[in-house]
Amino acid sequence: MTSRWRTAAAICRLAPWYVAFGAVKRFVPLATLVRWSYRPASGRAGLDPRQIAANVLRTGDVTGIPDRDCLQRSLVLYRELSGAGLNPELAVGFKYANGRLAGHAWVSVAGSIVAEPDLDASGFTQILRFGERGRLISAAPFRSPFSSGSS
Repeated sequence: MTSRWRTAAAICRLAPWYVAFGAVKRFVPLATLVRWSYRPASGRAGLDPRQIAANVLRTGDVTGIPDRDCLQRSLVLYRELSGAGLNPELAVGFKYANGRLAGHAWVSVAGSIVAEPDLDASGFTQILRFGERGRLISAAPFRSPFSSGSS
């Protein structure tokens, strides 16, 4: 099978997941979404995480939601990387930029961010991190600079 056909097949396989996660992300708790996106290793060892990420990014382009939703992209990427046996971690963080709160989700394998090599995750306060089987690895409180500090 040529590379072009493999890519087309991957997009056809990934698009339903991309659309499904987009449809339910506002109604289903994040921890549940991550557990749903986990996939046991399928014996497809040796797959390149960069190629998997490229297929997920292309799927976002085809579905018309290329870069507007990092959570949706990260759930699909986490699904594909876990299915390839690469033990991904999905992280969610927040930062303040230009007086506004910005959130972001990203996926890493062996400590390296996949699909966004230029992302400076250190600029985000990591609030949640999920690992194998969608289990919560860490959760940290996030304090808004807009709060008065009193409860």
